[in-house]
Amino acid sequence: MKQLLLISFLGVVLTAGAQQENTMQGKQVFKGTEKYLSFNPFGLIESYLAIGIGFGKRFSMRSEYFTELSYVAKNPIYGDYINSLNGAKLILQYRYHILQHWKPMLKMKDSKRRPELDPFVGVEFRMKMFNFSDKTTFVNTTTHDTLHNELYRANAFSIGGALVVGSTYYISKNKRWQLETTIGIGGRQKFVNFKKAPVNYEILKVQKIDYGFIPAVYEQVGMPYFPCAVRLRYIIH
Repeated sequence: MKQLLLISFLGVVLTAGAQQENTMQGKQVFKGTEKYLSFNPFGLIESYLAIGIGFGKRFSMRSEYFTELSYVAKNPIYGDYINSLNGAKLILQYRYHILQHWKPMLKMKDSKRRPELDPFVGVEFRMKMFNFSDKTTFVNTTTHDTLHNELYRANAFSIGGALVVGSTYYISKNKRWQLETTIGIGGRQKFVNFKKAPVNYEILKVQKIDYGFIPAVYEQVGMPYFPCAVRLRYIIH
């Protein structure tokens, strides 16, 4: 599955977006693209540590695609809430920009003609897989036997989709550094497969730490999710 995520990410980055020309009243014809790299610093404080890089391409006045591939791991700042965790996460988005009077930054002589705010709406697809292990309590409902502090290993696969809204803001004089904010609403489904667990025993579903509505790492569940991010972007072309 890690190879599948990597191949999907590289395929999106290497696929050339079709260029299109759009004529606006009293303005130039669209002639270029804008490509950028991005980083989500808040991924370092998520419950599952996410370290990765994003790539985006604005290939018309209104259309843009974005993809982000991250390494997922146990976050040490939350203490000993799980024994081990590692995996990968892939995000794909198509974004539709609301404002029409956009032109590639490097094609413009008058930077004021591009708005300081650049709002967009979009659709998101995300996929995450990870391996994890921990110690917990297992019960056998037939024999009424209980095993405490038992080690288990499992892997999980999560898939989801959402609608997002966002905008970008300039944060440097040369117009290359931007700040991007996004927020959205969607749904996801997680599947869990136990690779090493006591035979004929079920895990006792009691969380070590109460995170409210967030399910435990071993729970197979479908639920809504609310993607939000603040990313730093650097325009490379």
